[in-house]
Amino acid sequence: ASGEVYGTNINDEIITLGVPDVYALRAVYESNDTTDALPPYLTVASGFAGDPGDKITGGTSGAVGKIIQVSSTTIYFYYVTADILFSGTELITNETSTSTTTNSRAMSAVTVDSKNITGNWLLDDGQRDGYYGHASIKRRPGAPKPGNSLLIIFDYFTASAGSFFTI
Repeated sequence: ASGEVYGTNINDEIITLGVPDVYALRAVYESNDTTDALPPYLTVASGFAGDPGDKITGGTSGAVGKIIQVSSTTIYFYYVTADILFSGTELITNETSTSTTTNSRAMSAVTVDSKNITGNWLLDDGQRDGYYGHASIKRRPGAPKPGNSLLIIFDYFTASAGSFFTI
């Protein structure tokens, strides 16, 4: 983030997301130190398969999350269930996948490196009656300014090249 351009700095009240067509703010994480903010992640046995957006569940806890990225034995995700968290060593299942050979694995750890501060922000999709702009997030009144790097996870629509839209 730049300290010179408003809307790109963690201290700004409004932070641009840099794209239009945002339809959901999924999570905002703030680093606990000077390192980059990270989403929570699970360590699982090798062989787990998943794609971004796939739904994962905990066999014991009942926790539900959505995959951001799978890298070897690490599953980066965000929680869908606010008060039910993955815990201990439980079986993690990819509910979106139909492959029974790769959709479940034993979890050995859940790691939370950054604070979830999603509740401190409001999504502005940038759409106005006469203008279609980039989406942004706005800090809620009274919410503290973040002091460390942020990771913002959101969903947005894309269109193929050459498409034309009108209202």
